[in-house]
Amino acid sequence: MPENKEIDDLAAQYLDLWQEQLGSLARKEDTAELMAKTLELMNSGSLAFSAMAQAASDSLAGQPGKDTQDASSQTQQIGPQTSAPASGNPDPNVAQLLKRIAALEERIIALESGPAKTGRKPARKSTKRSP
Repeated sequence: MPENKEIDDLAAQYLDLWQEQLGSLARKEDTAELMAKTLELMNSGSLAFSAMAQAASDSLAGQPGKDTQDASSQTQQIGPQTSAPASGNPDPNVAQLLKRIAALEERIIALESGPAKTGRKPARKSTKRSP
């Protein structure tokens, strides 16, 4: 197993060098400041994304006006959330769509329950008599 010993030594050397490099970077003041700013930016970006996703979810749930607020004002909101929207759907387009779907369902039921119509005329019976 001499190969494993060499690989283990090489891996340990690599980790030592990597740790030394990161340590030297962390000791530099501008690097630490850059890392702090990067983390702050990442956190604010995730908060803004979360606010936009909530606004999109609220607008799909029928809460008009919430999606017009910008993400930064939503992340600064303090206090309890607003109450849920009233039951029912205030969107007239949805009501119209539901009526049209109901009419289509009635047509399908009528077509399925009626006699089978193929669009062809029934075949004429032969008028010849057999002897």
